[in-house]
Amino acid sequence: MSSFAANTDELCTDSWRASVHKSFLMDAFESKCDENANGFKTGGAVSCALLNREGGPEPEQEAATRRATIFTTEVEESIEDPESRSYWGSHQGTMMMALLIFVYMHFDAGLPILQELYKINYGNSTDWSDDVGIPDPVDKSAGGKHKLFYTKQTLLITQNFFEIICIFLVATLLRGSPRDCISLRKTVKFAPAGACFGIQAVFGFFAMEEMGADAYSLYAQTSIIVLTLAWSIIFRIKLPGTAWCGIFAIAIGMVGFKMSDANTSFLGLVFISLKILTQCFACIYAEMFVKTDPESLYIQMAWIKPVELLITCVMTFVMSNIFPQRSRLYNRNAHEFQDLTPLQAIWQLGYFHHWNWLTVIIMVFNMGDTFMTATVAKKFDSVVKGVAGVADIIYPTQVLMYFIATPDYTPLMVISGSIIIIGSLNFVLAKGAMRRSAARKEEITKLRKEVAIYAGYNSA
Repeated sequence: MSSFAANTDELCTDSWRASVHKSFLMDAFESKCDENANGFKTGGAVSCALLNREGGPEPEQEAATRRATIFTTEVEESIEDPESRSYWGSHQGTMMMALLIFVYMHFDAGLPILQELYKINYGNSTDWSDDVGIPDPVDKSAGGKHKLFYTKQTLLITQNFFEIICIFLVATLLRGSPRDCISLRKTVKFAPAGACFGIQAVFGFFAMEEMGADAYSLYAQTSIIVLTLAWSIIFRIKLPGTAWCGIFAIAIGMVGFKMSDANTSFLGLVFISLKILTQCFACIYAEMFVKTDPESLYIQMAWIKPVELLITCVMTFVMSNIFPQRSRLYNRNAHEFQDLTPLQAIWQLGYFHHWNWLTVIIMVFNMGDTFMTATVAKKFDSVVKGVAGVADIIYPTQVLMYFIATPDYTPLMVISGSIIIIGSLNFVLAKGAMRRSAARKEEITKLRKEVAIYAGYNSA
C-alpha cells in the first residue's frame, strides 16, 4: 500500500509539473494569436489569452511527442528552481517585473506614436530634399495635413523578410537545424490566418495615416466587441454579465467619441474596420491551429510568415490596380507632384523612397514588439497583459501625444474616451476572473477523480 501511495504521489507530482510547464509555455505563446498581426501586433486590443476556450481538439499524433518549447532545458528547469522563485519574490524581482511591464507598455503602444512622430517631423513635402540639399516644393493641395510618405507595403515586406531570417536563426541555435521551420502541409493548413495577418497589417498602417495615435488606440478597442461576439458564437462560450457590461460601455463610448471626432476621416474608419475584421478572423483561425498543434509558436510563425509575406506583396498589387490607393508624392525626375499607387511609387521613386532613420526604428520596433509580448507573457498572467494594454492608452499614448502634438479634445471626447478605457478594463478583469474560476473548477475535478481512484483501490 505504501508503495502504491508513493507511486501515486510521484505520478501526481509529475503530472503537476507537466501541467505547470505546459501552462507556462503556452501562456508565453497564446498572446500572439491576436496581437500579432504584423509581427504580430498593430494595435490589437484584446488578447486571445483572455478569450481562450476550454477544451478543444486533441493534439495531432505526429506532433504529440515533439518538444514544444522555445526555451532550453536549463531554462525550463529553472522555473521550479528555489533560487529562481526566491528571486522573483524579492524586491529586485519585483522591480524587474515592473520594468518588464513598463517596457512592454511602450512597445504595445509605440507603433502609432512613432508613426505620428514621422508625420509631424517628415510629413510635409518640404521636409525632404535631393542629394544636393534642395528641399522639395510645398504641396499646396495637402492643406497642412501630415502624411506617411513611404510605401507601407515595403516596410511590412522588409519586416517579414527579416522576421523569417530571425526565426530560422533561432531554430538553428535551439534545435541545431531550421528544418522544423519548413513544412508545406502546415503552411497550407494555416494559410488563411497568415493571409489575414498580412492583410490586417497593411490596413493598420493605412489607418494610422488617416488618424492620430490617440484616436487609433481608442478605435482599436472595437476589436474587443467584434472578437468577443465572434468568439462566443463560434466556440459557444458564455460570458459573465460583467464582461458584457464592459462591451456595452466600449460601444457607447465609441459612438460618443466618433460624434466629436472631426479629425478622423471616413477612409480611416474604413481601414481600421477592415483591419479589425481580418484580425479577428486570423485570431479565431489561429486559436484552432494552436489548440490542435503543440509545436512551439516560433516554429508555427515560421509556417505562417511566408504566407504573410506573399500576401503583403499581393496587397501591393491589389491596392495599386484593383482598389488603387494613391499618395501624392513629389517626383524629382518629372519636377511635379503626382498621385502614385504603391507600385508606381516603388517603380518611379525607388523601393526605399522616403525612408530614414525613423522608418527603420518603426520597423525594428514593430519586430521587437513580438519578442516583448512573449517575454511578458512568460512571466505574467494574461490579465496583467490585458490591463497593461488598456493602461497604455493613457500612458504612454495620451501622455506622449500631449508633448508631441497637444490634442484638442472636446468634453464629450474626454468622457467617451474614459468610458472606453473603463469598459475595456472591466472586460479584461471580468474575463480574467472567469478563467481563474474555470481553472479552479478543473483542478478540483481532477483532485476528486484522483481521490476516487485512491479510495476505490483502498477499499479493494
